[in-house]
Amino acid sequence: MKGGTESLRSCMQADGVQVSAAQVHATARDNRIASELLLLAYRNNRASVLVNLAATLGVAIAFSGQGQVWPWLWLGIVLCISLLRLALDLAFSRQFGGGALLTSEQRLRWQRPYEVGLVLGALMWVFLVWTQLDKQPAEGQFVMLIVVSALAGGATGVLAPLLGVGRAYIGLLLVPACLKLYWLPHPEPVLATLGLIFFVVMLVGHKNNHKIVVRSIALQEENTELVARLTQHNHEVEALNAGLEKRVAERTEALQTMAHRDALTGLFNRRGLQRWMDERILHATPEGIAVLFLDLDRFKQINDGLGHDLGDRVLQEVARCFEARMPADAAVARWGGDEFVVVIPLLPDDADRGMRLAMTLRGRVMAPLQVDEELLHVGVSIGVARFPRDGKSPSDLIRAADLAATEVKRSGRGHIMAYHELLSRVQKRRLEISQALRDATVDGSLSLVYQPIVDASSGEVAALEALLRWEHAVLGVIRPEEFIPIAEDSDRIVELGEWVLKRACTDAMAWGTGHDAPAVAVNVSIRQLLMSGFADTVAEALNMAGLPAVRLDIEVTESIFGEQHTTPALETLVRLRKLGVRVHVDDFGTGYSSLSRLHEFPLDALKIDRSFVQAIHGHGHAIIEGAILIARRFGLRVIAEGVENFEQAAMLQSLGVDLLQGHALGEASVVPRTETVDPVWAVSGAKASA
Repeated sequence: MKGGTESLRSCMQADGVQVSAAQVHATARDNRIASELLLLAYRNNRASVLVNLAATLGVAIAFSGQGQVWPWLWLGIVLCISLLRLALDLAFSRQFGGGALLTSEQRLRWQRPYEVGLVLGALMWVFLVWTQLDKQPAEGQFVMLIVVSALAGGATGVLAPLLGVGRAYIGLLLVPACLKLYWLPHPEPVLATLGLIFFVVMLVGHKNNHKIVVRSIALQEENTELVARLTQHNHEVEALNAGLEKRVAERTEALQTMAHRDALTGLFNRRGLQRWMDERILHATPEGIAVLFLDLDRFKQINDGLGHDLGDRVLQEVARCFEARMPADAAVARWGGDEFVVVIPLLPDDADRGMRLAMTLRGRVMAPLQVDEELLHVGVSIGVARFPRDGKSPSDLIRAADLAATEVKRSGRGHIMAYHELLSRVQKRRLEISQALRDATVDGSLSLVYQPIVDASSGEVAALEALLRWEHAVLGVIRPEEFIPIAEDSDRIVELGEWVLKRACTDAMAWGTGHDAPAVAVNVSIRQLLMSGFADTVAEALNMAGLPAVRLDIEVTESIFGEQHTTPALETLVRLRKLGVRVHVDDFGTGYSSLSRLHEFPLDALKIDRSFVQAIHGHGHAIIEGAILIARRFGLRVIAEGVENFEQAAMLQSLGVDLLQGHALGEASVVPRTETVDPVWAVSGAKASA
């Protein structure tokens, strides 16, 4: 039983079971477990003997047909051993059948004959294999090996209580048979090697089964000890139960708190806020409840440019600011990402309480936010809804406030808007447009118009920008600023962009076939650019139209410089450059740009946003000068869009802008204008500079 005890202690240590400090108690428990192992071994003994006897009888019958006497003699000896083992089992059952524990002396007295009987049974199989295997035909050898392997496999479970004798039994069954296979007149080294591998597998399986049995008995012993202690110390148990119930209640409350709180900010999460609102709506005053939906502005730029760790700290700081300004009867939750929801009851003498709180929170977020060593300008767009006017349930109210905040985002950000029914119609309109976009590229409702981009000095048309137009059969004319953002929110922008690219390349061939003919400029969304096969799509469009690559300008936004886009965007732009396509950065100065990345990317031109051109007499002048300086530093051309009059054209030309685009130089039209524009601004610009 030594091996069983050692295995028990190692299993208990591996499972983290703490052994009692009292050595006497530990010894007594080891004795009880060892006794249980022997009792289990004897309970398995009868089945083991009967299976062994059945296998012996089967082998004897199989080989007796050859007129040999030895199978019956061998069977008789095995039968005698089996009867002795069964008699031993019967005697043991009479004395210990009730499950009485054995002392150390009793275990030794009963374990030794058990092991002797088991080993004798195994030796009979060793004798059979060693003396008869080489005398049998292939079929007889196969029968012997199958029976021996089956007995060894069964022993991994039946003999699991006793580790040492179980290993010996499996070894006696398998190892001699494998060695005999090596020494046959016609050796079977492959089969013998597989048998040895099977032997190792059986040992591992037997050891694992032994561990499971020991662990099971150990756990049973622990449960027994626990029941005994509980029985002896009833009052103690009652006190323990009371304490346990208290801890369970505390833990349950803590789990409920975790389930209803946001892990990052500690505010309510969606579930927690909805539960809070359900209770408040039931007891709402006639004045109702105000729901504020707050969507942070420019947070994505912070995440992309400064990293998600800093973004998380921004969210935590914003949450702290909100909590510090929250009335005692109001609640604030992080709804998801950079979105927050505030709920505040309205009072009989203060119906504008929600709007005032919205203004307070907006003022705090609009102020510079110090996070670590960064001074950040975040901003927030807020939508406000009221119960019961705008909704009867938490989900309806939050949806209404969300619609208002979305409209604020769409119309310029940084403001507060109360929900009104028109927003629902706007949402319905957006849904209709989204559904209509599915067939837009195949139903003939799309078309392109072209606006000239002219040389600032000569007035020659250097390129024409392709601008998408959409006239739906039911919805009518839909403006690009309405359907493009909807398309960008889905994968439809990829399909639209591919249609525009192919149509623009085809149309450009009608403007001339030489390399000096006007180029066509096509706007490409970041979603298109990040598609793995975008460069192949461009190459396919050029080949289908027969358009030289130098006559295609791809216009991208500054979002390509975002941290998460750098690698895939750069790879695509490099491939486009290899094709010969030019790449322009559109709306330069309105987004996030990194000068180091600007240098890394294969670009050809910067297009200054129209907002700076419109402000050229003010702050726009300095921004345009800076953009030109940057472009010259990196060897890039400069394009200015949104030129509304010749005065602007003259100022831009004098500052060093290379190309001009806008209503003053030519309207966008279905029929492209490729004739040179009279550069009267260049003359006035020269006079002005003179």
